[in-house]
Amino acid sequence: KFPYAKNQPSHTPLTINNSEVQVANSTWLLGVQITNTLSWSEYTGSLVKRAQQRVHFLKRMRRVNLPPPI
Repeated sequence: KFPYAKNQPSHTPLTINNSEVQVANSTWLLGVQITNTLSWSEYTGSLVKRAQQRVHFLKRMRRVNLPPPI
């Protein structure tokens, strides 16, 4: 049975070599962002942002008549 409530109970702290391991909300693994909720929204948002930045850069290069890099 999986708890589907937004306020899930806190987990027992994990310790390695007497040091508590911190819980992260998200991390990158093999180029993909994994969140603690297993949601794709943060990852797709970052992909869209990077794509928009690159398109903007290419448009600026076209305005100054520079050839795009290959």
